[in-house]
Amino acid sequence: MISLTVGYVSGIIAAGIHVIQFLIPDAVALILAGITHDEQSAITWSVVGQALQTSHWPAILNSDSSAAGRGNRKSVQFTAWLRPIGLLLVTVAAIVTPLGLYETIAPDKSPVHVSFHYVKDASPFGLGTPSRSSLGFGRKCGDLLPQACPGTSGTSVEIMYSSNETSASADLPDSYNTNIPPNITAFFQSGLETLEATVSSIFDIQWRSYTTMIDERINNGTRYVLGSYRQLTSMVLDDAIEPLEGLLMVGNVFYSTMADYYARQDTKNGGIGFRNHTVPGSLPHGATWSEDLLFIEPETVCVDTNLTLDFYIPETTRSSEISKTLVLTDHGGFANLDEHYPYYDRNDTQVNPDLWGRAYKAAWMNNAWTMMYLNVTRPNPGAFSYVDSEVGKQFSIGDGFTSISYNALKVSDDYGNYLDLPWGYPNESLLPKTSGGTDVKAWANPFNVTHENFTDIGLICRGAGGQDQANISNIAVGCGLVQGAARFQNGQKSLIFDRGSNWTVPLYSCASAVKADIKTVNFRYDGAQGLKGLTMTNITNKIYSSETDKPLWAVENMNMSLADAPPLWGIVSGATRGYEGYTYLRSDHLYLPGYTMGSLSGVGHQNLAGVDFHSEALVSAYDVGGSAIGVQDYSGQSDFAMFARWQELSSLPQTTAKIINLIWTDLAGNAVVGTRSWLTPKPDPFKPATQNETGPNDGELHSAKRDLSRRETDPAFFADAHSASVPVQVYNQRIRYHWPFAIPAFLVCLIAGLIFAAALLFALFGRIERLRQYTFQLSAGRLMGNFIYPDECAPLAPTRIWRRNVGVKRVKVGVYTLEARDHVLFPPRQSSAQGVQEPLMAEEYMDGKMCASVGTRPVHSPALVPGPLTPHAYGSAENVHNGYHGVPEDYRI
Repeated sequence: MISLTVGYVSGIIAAGIHVIQFLIPDAVALILAGITHDEQSAITWSVVGQALQTSHWPAILNSDSSAAGRGNRKSVQFTAWLRPIGLLLVTVAAIVTPLGLYETIAPDKSPVHVSFHYVKDASPFGLGTPSRSSLGFGRKCGDLLPQACPGTSGTSVEIMYSSNETSASADLPDSYNTNIPPNITAFFQSGLETLEATVSSIFDIQWRSYTTMIDERINNGTRYVLGSYRQLTSMVLDDAIEPLEGLLMVGNVFYSTMADYYARQDTKNGGIGFRNHTVPGSLPHGATWSEDLLFIEPETVCVDTNLTLDFYIPETTRSSEISKTLVLTDHGGFANLDEHYPYYDRNDTQVNPDLWGRAYKAAWMNNAWTMMYLNVTRPNPGAFSYVDSEVGKQFSIGDGFTSISYNALKVSDDYGNYLDLPWGYPNESLLPKTSGGTDVKAWANPFNVTHENFTDIGLICRGAGGQDQANISNIAVGCGLVQGAARFQNGQKSLIFDRGSNWTVPLYSCASAVKADIKTVNFRYDGAQGLKGLTMTNITNKIYSSETDKPLWAVENMNMSLADAPPLWGIVSGATRGYEGYTYLRSDHLYLPGYTMGSLSGVGHQNLAGVDFHSEALVSAYDVGGSAIGVQDYSGQSDFAMFARWQELSSLPQTTAKIINLIWTDLAGNAVVGTRSWLTPKPDPFKPATQNETGPNDGELHSAKRDLSRRETDPAFFADAHSASVPVQVYNQRIRYHWPFAIPAFLVCLIAGLIFAAALLFALFGRIERLRQYTFQLSAGRLMGNFIYPDECAPLAPTRIWRRNVGVKRVKVGVYTLEARDHVLFPPRQSSAQGVQEPLMAEEYMDGKMCASVGTRPVHSPALVPGPLTPHAYGSAENVHNGYHGVPEDYRI
């Protein structure tokens, strides 16, 4: 059904008007013919004649004025046809031209500054986000024993250590101060001075949920904040880029084809952008604008192990029978395994984290240890001296093993979890049995492969553990084995686990890192109330004009392990470069340091989300279908729609990486919230260190420190904050036009232009007088008067004079005659021969046919009979009356 637009309605109205305009003259002419008698004044006949001749009746009745053919000059005929053709085109143009009109809401060309205000999220993310605590950030350092964090040594924390051969202890005489020194916070926000006001720092990232505690050993027994994790809801299946309380959630965009995936993966890689949402006010149709925002996003690469877990669903209804059919199938993961031990690039993890190399190495080690466990090959000495496998060979790993979920996705950092590995006891092996208890096959495990051998795979892939140095090179990496969602072995898609069907589960090795960068986001606000009116029309990596314009990142280079304290990071001012204890990197992004140990669950140990939420989200993202507590079940076992999505994405390693990114994004969005917006004051400027100062610990602030705990949702914040004026392009209602509908109007303009040009040309050559002559003399009433009431008024006399002298006199129009019904001032003269008066109208016969012809003649006209001018019944030619009684001299001819 075609929806009616303003243009269509206008066209319909124009069509109706033109139909009425077409019919009214004809109807009026018909009415005039009905109310007009044969006897009327001459001027009345002029009016009636004009109404009749301008209607369509002459063409309908084929009267003289519409006659064509012999006797009619071609030029006159052609010119006369221009009128109906032109009017027809005008009618078509008047109807068609409005059809191109349509209304739209469009932005103004020039931006204007408008005030922004905070808008509350009404979704579960808004409902489940408590107001911010005024207690501020808190940081704890030290793994087994507390340590003074950077910038606090000798000022806020005093620790006395003691130890003996069996134990170690620490004494805190003045309690442990978790507060972060102001100069540290100023240092890691100093780079924001040259960036847009909406770019967040590490201190604009807070735990979405938190709790407070009191410990006499902490902060002198005063209350302090600890971050915590509580799942609000899952957005992992939402096919949108969502604005949520305190952030943007990006990455929930799925791909219908692999070509679509490769075309869009750079801009839809998952992640969250930090923004405490503000929108323009008092704009009925909304506005568009752009902002630079800090984003933290995952990068994942998955490698196919070329191994699958295959099973058969028997006709019996007992699900326990499925595990008896479970086999490990070699698709080249054993038979074609490269015998050379792989290495990945660790020279500069910020330039190249080499996630593919990590994932491939983990896959290689997983396959190699599995081969040794199954005695497909042997380790050194003589590694790979034999390979007892081929593509398509299956290895039964069957009965009683519960690590396989055929109706769920499984992600684990525990490589080899599809095997029932021993925990270090020699010659212990998995003995698959039939339902009758008879050994099917006993994998002898001659090389004593244990669970510990596979445990090392994850640590090697990650590249850093808790005891490695906390610095810029040791980035947080998550690694694990993905058991994809089961699908038919023949490749067909199905969500129905039919009895008697064969299924396969792919195995992928994946590696993920997390990076921070700045993106430019184009916003569109439709003026509606609430956050639902805010949409993101485009998200792109921020473009820098040169290398020197890129952000300068700094990461703490502490003499501590990652387990003691994950390092602080942030964008800093160029004036701080060279401070001791920090590593600098000028780049458009920063891979975040840390290591993957703790997961998102319960209450944390400090209140500094920016240093550890990303790594904890990685740990939880690599624990799907396992024993994770307090997080969403992302396996799809309890959510059939999620299982369907995983079944689609886990068919290839490239799209399997998307699963990890989606899960990480969902977890991170539930974990943290951004607090910076247009209303947030710029950080206080950082004063560079003097010659005697070596770092930010010695620097000073120019003014009072910003209260980092405050947020735009707090009334106290609004009391101090000034209204932010932001340049936006305001949307207003606009009238637009589809130009193809204007073609008839263009043709009309062209023809009208030619006609007007020709008319102007004739006007310049003095044809106005001729037009006046024809207009007067061809008027029906004046024609009748000139013949019936001759010599009573000049033929070109003004209308008011002609009306007074002749126009008011009556004329009877008969079928064949015209009769004067009033006194004739100058009657025709009598014939001297017969002494009788000539009739005013005579019936003459021409070519044997009777037609009405005027029997009288105007002044100076020859007789109507052919032949030379001879004496006539009216008198001789010399005696024809030439006077105009009562007519001024100016109007005589």
